Amino acid sequence: MVAGITFMKKPENMPQKAASFVMRLLQILIRPTGPQLDAKTVPMNSMNQKMLFIGTVYASSWGPVGLMSIWSKRITKDAAFWGMFSGFFMNVIPATIDYLGIYHMPEYYPPVIGTVVSIAVILVVSARGTVSREENIYRLRLHRPPPSDIDLAKTRITLLAPLGLIVYGVAMPLLLLKYYVIPYQIGTGEISPDGSVNWNTGEALITLTIFMLHVPLALMAMKVIWDRYDPRSNRNQKILRRAFLKEKI
Repeated sequence: MVAGITFMKKPENMPQKAASFVMRLLQILIRPTGPQLDAKTVPMNSMNQKMLFIGTVYASSWGPVGLMSIWSKRITKDAAFWGMFSGFFMNVIPATIDYLGIYHMPEYYPPVIGTVVSIAVILVVSARGTVSREENIYRLRLHRPPPSDIDLAKTRITLLAPLGLIVYGVAMPLLLLKYYVIPYQIGTGEISPDGSVNWNTGEALITLTIFMLHVPLALMAMKVIWDRYDPRSNRNQKILRRAFLKEKI
């Protein structure tokens, strides 16, 4: 769905054509060139590079459109098409330039360039168009939970997933510090003179990013889940009443 347009119901729309076009190009780019290229003969680093390339191309071409089609009130179907189109090529073209040796750049440059260009194109094209009333209503309905999911027991079970992320985000940095960072710094001689962790190294700082990433996102997810599916909220009470009246009719 992009700005109220569903791919399943309207397969002929522009975003669906763009998505199909992107997937066809990806299939062409990653297709083996001969029978000798298989999982047994291709070096693992080559396979990893292909997977990294595919993932970043998909993220830069479809990622902004996928998120904005749900959360943005302004994105239009034309903006979705050109956003995917530009995000794809502005990732592939720099990656090709680097691959051919014309200009070498860090691996993260192509996906960053593709994503930034995709977002910019979406904003510019959306500003020149309008979202129809039908599309806007459909997007709003995406945020309305079905009556069958508005259940306190189901909500509490669902909250176990972000709770697990919080446990992971708290425990994993401690485990990494004890079993990876400290032994590594002892081996490299980077450990502090008093035997404590040297926080001026990359491997030590990475452990903090696990907490900084998982715990806030988990708390955010818990709030969204509770707000959306709590049967005691006024909005969900109205949804349940409407569903009950429909069943009676």
